[in-house]
Amino acid sequence: MIESASRIAAQLVHRSAELKERLWRNTVLRLCIYCLLYCLLGVWALLADPFTLSTASDRALSHEYHNLHVRLSGVDEPPVTVLLLDAESIQGLHNNGQGWMSSNDWPLDYNDHKRLITDLTVGLKDPPAALFYDIFFEAPRAASGDLTRLGRTIDRIHTSDKGVPIVLAGGGVTMPMTEEALSQFGEPVLSPIAWEGYGDFYPLAAALNKESSNSDVQALPKRIPTPAVSLYENWCSASPRACDWLNPATAPPMAVHWSVKESQSCIPADYGHRAWVIMQRVFNGIMQGMFGQEKPTHLSPEDCLPMHVVYAAQFYADAAPSTLRPPGLPSDIPYVVMVGVKMPSMHDYVQTPVYDRLPGVFLHAFAFENLWRLDAGYYWLKDLTYYGLLAWCLCVIYFMWQAKQFNKHGRTSRRMYHVLFWWLVIGLSVVVLQVVFHSWMRIVPEGWLSLVALLPLLREVVLRLEADRMQQGEIE
Repeated sequence: MIESASRIAAQLVHRSAELKERLWRNTVLRLCIYCLLYCLLGVWALLADPFTLSTASDRALSHEYHNLHVRLSGVDEPPVTVLLLDAESIQGLHNNGQGWMSSNDWPLDYNDHKRLITDLTVGLKDPPAALFYDIFFEAPRAASGDLTRLGRTIDRIHTSDKGVPIVLAGGGVTMPMTEEALSQFGEPVLSPIAWEGYGDFYPLAAALNKESSNSDVQALPKRIPTPAVSLYENWCSASPRACDWLNPATAPPMAVHWSVKESQSCIPADYGHRAWVIMQRVFNGIMQGMFGQEKPTHLSPEDCLPMHVVYAAQFYADAAPSTLRPPGLPSDIPYVVMVGVKMPSMHDYVQTPVYDRLPGVFLHAFAFENLWRLDAGYYWLKDLTYYGLLAWCLCVIYFMWQAKQFNKHGRTSRRMYHVLFWWLVIGLSVVVLQVVFHSWMRIVPEGWLSLVALLPLLREVVLRLEADRMQQGEIE
């Protein structure tokens, strides 16, 4: 009985080995298996993002090309004014107790916020179309006074006949306002300033907090317009421009374009000088990337920011608060105001590829400028990873066919000028594709640069492995 079972097992093993050998002799099946393995290598390299090389390379190229692109031409001044609260303005408006501001340092008293918001919206000869107050009242502070009075003032401005819409920083899912702060504020118009899952991109809508339905199944949090979109919608309502295309809940996130105004100190008028500045920038970037030298210099915010910037001390410099309208903006065009804080202790700064670090309010200001200047054609995120996988698989098939042709004609090696020509084609393709993506399609793609970098390596691997198999007689 045992001998019979052993004999049957031996026959099964022998037959399975024969079937495996017969199948492996099938050239088409064997080629498909090798092709599948090469394609799986591409899936790992492009989707797994090993060592974050893919995202890092895409971001570095986009930032550097962005930096060069903005130095070619300036933009017009948008209808937005940024008012900054800094330490000098606060101390000057306090004036050792002789000024109207009761606080001499940050954070401000609620009465100071109340006075500032009122002066920015009420009593002006030329009030803004909307106001974004980028100061987060996360929870009531007993040392700052009564938050309820500030909420009543904002609500009274909203409900007045010629009231200015006021949008407050509302935090986000990771840092929402407390229930106590919301109850004392009343019903403020909030906009999210904190979000996750978008990287360096600016979402047109985000959630403020987690919401759940009455059932056990948790509902998706409601997404509301972000500050730049909220103010842009208010600006469109006050202007002749139609913004019917804008649907923040479904629109793709924005790749903020950090533009530069037309100025001799920012963009030289002479094309020869401009070309020299760009070449110098490229050289410095290459040297910094290869040898870790000093990073290329950034543009000066004081000279090159395209929007009108006013410090609180300048706003109150005259006996009556001065106008906030950007210089040169026609009187029949509405404008908006964004209030932010410029103070290192707040840690509210954003890193930019053009101006280095800027106060966080400028992220919303530039996002508004992009919507105003580009409208529906703003720069947006496009994930090209799956298109890259398709291109990878097509290249695998082509390289395998090329290896067969090399073996057919007796070619076992590639000459150096072929390799150099291949790398030259790859480099030019990167430049051309980046120009097409950024300047024509206005997308900031992800998942394509690593593909371009790996294709030459893929070609060498496929040609070498296929040549070795052919030499061993695996393929007829």
